[in-house]
Amino acid sequence: MTANGGKGANQATATAKLVKNNYKCLFLGQVGNDDEMRSLEKEMKDAGVALNWRVQKDVGTGKAFIYVHK
Repeated sequence: MTANGGKGANQATATAKLVKNNYKCLFLGQVGNDDEMRSLEKEMKDAGVALNWRVQKDVGTGKAFIYVHK
């Protein structure tokens, strides 16, 4: 399973969905110029988050890998 975002992006997306008719939710950050950024951008904009990102041309968006083993 994969999911977009991290703590801040997930909180901004949830907040924007809750307050979309009354307030504006703004997310500031820095991302890479890659497919992960475009996917996250679409998801957050669809939720109503206003994005103010600095896009780095020659780097990838940060990633975290979490494994759960039983």
